Amino acid sequence: MSDVSVASDRVALMICPRCRGPLRFQDGHRLCCELPGGPVRVGNILIYEPEISSPEMIVRDRQAEGYLSHVKLPTQIHRMRSFIAGLPSAARPVLDLGCGPGPATEMLTAKGFEVVAVDFSRRCLELNKARGALFVQADLRDIRFAKDSVDGLMMADFLQHLGGPEVQKQFLQKAFDGLAPGGWFFLSAFNANIKNRLRADIDGAFAGGKIRYRRMTPADVLGILPPTVKVDEVRPMNVFHRPKLDDFATRFPWARLLARMIVLTGRKI
Repeated sequence: MSDVSVASDRVALMICPRCRGPLRFQDGHRLCCELPGGPVRVGNILIYEPEISSPEMIVRDRQAEGYLSHVKLPTQIHRMRSFIAGLPSAARPVLDLGCGPGPATEMLTAKGFEVVAVDFSRRCLELNKARGALFVQADLRDIRFAKDSVDGLMMADFLQHLGGPEVQKQFLQKAFDGLAPGGWFFLSAFNANIKNRLRADIDGAFAGGKIRYRRMTPADVLGILPPTVKVDEVRPMNVFHRPKLDDFATRFPWARLLARMIVLTGRKI
């Protein structure tokens, strides 16, 4: 993991929630302001809002070790790896939002990107093995980034958990505000497939009701993207859990009716 003081240029991409200026740290101490509360450094993790806590966060911490063994993950990793392999080099850092224990973070750092990896599960960040990334514990609905400050947004498999359409729309507006013109994005989310619709399983929860979700159609996601976004591809994912078979199946139009997830990729204009 990166030392926060070493990655000071990436720390300054974030807006301090207390003084609203660029966040600055040196030798573990916050320099942008002396207002109470606010970001702190604990070990190699920068904690954006120390007081955040929720039942979902506790569950995510408990589930962190098992995340990488989930049956759906090989297909998702394959899709992310294919996308990242085709990316050009970047002059600015990139964000891995909702990074979890780090499959995408590792791919991005291996590709040579400077990465800010954000998740609200401390345990997931501790398990993230990507070398050279700056790790930040934060609620994605609250963290703010400087305008046009990054060249890429990785947003894999969490949009469905943020709340209703307005909350999701506000999050996406804020995230894309931080993306520089021409910068790329990868966004995946739960798809409202035909089985979910027949079961009326669109808005629901698991983990004893502590982790809520809202499944979306491609049209739902397109409808909440900012007007500054150009979508290059909308494609289903996880019709099958075997990557090569899923790659083949999701090229057909009927795949949107069966896929567990959808992936949108594109750029900011």
